[in-house]
Amino acid sequence: MGRARTEGLRPHPAGRGHDGGEPGGGNRFLIVDRDGDHYVQVWRFDGGGYELEYRDGGPHSHHRAFSDSSVEVATAMSGWLTAARDWREPLTWEDISHRFTGDAG
Repeated sequence: MGRARTEGLRPHPAGRGHDGGEPGGGNRFLIVDRDGDHYVQVWRFDGGGYELEYRDGGPHSHHRAFSDSSVEVATAMSGWLTAARDWREPLTWEDISHRFTGDAG
């Protein structure tokens, strides 16, 4: 389906991927990638909170949202991965495509 790239994530002790609990202990960044132009990624800030981004087909379709809830982030990422119809809810998404295309934003 896709592949996950991680930076600083702990492997699950039973060898089932990555620890699905509350991010901590160095867990900061996760990317789930379908093909390079379709991915979702999250960054955990030092003081708490998350920046979640997704790209849907190339630099012309890149969005981000912020959340203080690891549950919201995990739900959104899981929904993206399974193509759930309402995975973007309840987050507020901002189009940041201009950062990647050079167009005025």
